[in-house]
Parts: sequence; C-alpha cells; structure tokens
Amino acid sequence: MAAADIGHPDIGDCVYQNMIRRYRVCLDSAERDASEIPKEEVADPMRPGYVKLGEGSYKIHSRGADWLTAKATCESEGAHLVVINSEEEAQLVVNLFSHHPSSNADYKNEIWVGVNDIEEEGKFVTVLGEDLSTTGYAIWVKGNPDDYSRHDPNGEDCVSLKKSRHFNDLHCKANLTIVCEAEDTQPTASSNIVTAASEEAESSEEGADPTHPGYMKLGEGSYKIHSRGADWLTAKATCESEGAHLVVINSEEEAQLVVNLFSHHPSSNADYKNEIWVGVNDIEEEGKFVTVLGEDLSTTGYAIWVKGNPDDYSRHDPNGEDCVSLKKSRHFNDLHCKANLTIVCEAGDTQPTASSSKPIII
Repeated sequence: MAAADIGHPDIGDCVYQNMIRRYRVCLDSAERDASEIPKEEVADPMRPGYVKLGEGSYKIHSRGADWLTAKATCESEGAHLVVINSEEEAQLVVNLFSHHPSSNADYKNEIWVGVNDIEEEGKFVTVLGEDLSTTGYAIWVKGNPDDYSRHDPNGEDCVSLKKSRHFNDLHCKANLTIVCEAEDTQPTASSNIVTAASEEAESSEEGADPTHPGYMKLGEGSYKIHSRGADWLTAKATCESEGAHLVVINSEEEAQLVVNLFSHHPSSNADYKNEIWVGVNDIEEEGKFVTVLGEDLSTTGYAIWVKGNPDDYSRHDPNGEDCVSLKKSRHFNDLHCKANLTIVCEAGDTQPTASSSKPIII
C-alpha cells in the first residue's frame, strides 16, 4: 500500500520509493500528526525529571547515546528504555520527542526503544524480558527488520521508533535520543535523591534544583545519585546523557557533602558499597590523572589518596586500575574501571576551582 494511503504515513515507504519530494511530504505529515496530539504533560511528583503522559511516566534526555548506554542510563534511574504497548502510547512518545530532540542524535527522527535481538538473530525481545510479539505493538517500517550491515558488521540488532510510529532495526552504536519509562513496580527516580543531608553537613543549602530536574542542591553544587551502579565508562556516559558529569571533588567540604549523600543511598548492585566513582582517570597516560572536564587532578583543589595509592593493582584487570573512586573516608582510590560502583552526577555552571596543590598521599 502506498504511504499516502495509510492512516499514519510510513517514512520508510517514502525512502524505499526513492522520491525526495514524496519523502518530504511524508515526513511533514508524520510531524504534523505528532504536533496535533495534545501533549498532556504533567510533572510526575514521584519521579523528578519525569512527566506523566497518558498512563505512563517518561523522561527524555537532552543528549543521545548508543543503545547500551541508553539502556544503562534508564536503569540507573530505576526505569527502563521505553517499551511501546499500543498505538496510542507510540503517538504520545513521538509527540514527546518531536518537541525535544537530543542535540547530538545521529538521526533526529527516531529514538531508541527497549527492544533488541542481540542474543539471537531475529528473536526480538524487550528489556523487560518479553517477546516483542507479546507487547501489543510491533509495527515495522516496510522491509524491516533487515539486519543491514553497512555501519556494523554485526548488523542491526537494536530497535528504534521513528516519527512515523514504526519500528526500525538499527546498528546499536548509533547515537539516538533516549526516552526512559518508569513503572510503579520499579524503583522511582525520587528514591535516588537525598532529601536531607546528615548532621555533618549542616552548612549546606539544600533543595530541588529547578534547572536540573532530579538533582539536589547541596552547598554550592547540584548532585544526583543513581539507584543502580555501573562501570566507570557507563557511569560517565550516564551523567553526560543528563547534561552533567561524574562528580569532580574540589574541596574537603565537597568531599564530605558527597560522602553524606551516598552513605545513605548506596546502589543496590554496587560491588563496593563504601565508594563511588568520581570523574578522574589515567586511562590515556599511566600516572597522569585527569578529570572528565579535561583538567589535571593537581589543579582541582582536592587530591587526597588512600595510603599506598594509586598503585595500579592488576589482579582484576590486566590493564591495572585506571579509574578513580571516592571512599567514605573521603580519600581517593584507584580501581579497575569494570567495577560496578554508585554513580553520583554533578551539574551546574561552576567549574572546578584552580589550585596548585599537589596530590597528597596519606
């Protein structure tokens, strides 16, 4: 059936017809359909940063990511990559991302959904472990899934949703907009945030940060602790997907505030409950520790190490220990980057304070 003859134009059909003018007409029509649907967006009081749409609760991230990072990002918030269960939900989600595309997305007209066939080619399952055929919605772009291997020799094992409300299989390394979906049966984003600092941080000025949904103002900074931990690279990507960064410590006072934060909310799956990832590593050059903001650690104002560290211990990883954690003792520890640790993200315009202080070995 021609694209113009169906109720919601299939952008894929337009591409297959290889007619630029026809494609533009279809794209315009799909975008117009989305814009005509009432947004009905209401902030979800139980999940900071999420909005209620229809019967669901969703969050769209300002920066896109590859599929695995997108999946980890949502799970770190106690949510999951969106799973579409009806045409109505597909339209609501399309309406959401049509108005809020990620700035770095490779393809602006589609988002990642929680569906893949990574484990077994052709067997598409959701991130919730369900077969796609049982979800109530499985409408594909014409000719898909096709497992096209131009961009990745492994083919196209991850699934996106286009503005036409059709699924498309895509190579998993593409950067697409992230839309997370929260369920009542899963941990809520609000459980990730400290509502009161301990008595050790009496001087902090607390409160929800209106400019960074889901973040809490503590002292001069704005922070968010995630309910599930991850390896260092995933933790870094998770924070960056929110327009933030892995926490960078600039003073002993900030170290104490952050310790107070994660002491009360350790991630359930953390390998080590007494430490969190910080935005410091020596991955590029052994012994040269730099922050995720590109600064040398010695210029940050805080570089207090556990006695005997950094030691680049290689028991857990032959590459040694190239990533850095903060312990409850407020000391840094070098650790293998594959460990799962609690994620604390830091947002805001304030940059690390310059300092000439040298790393201190205790």
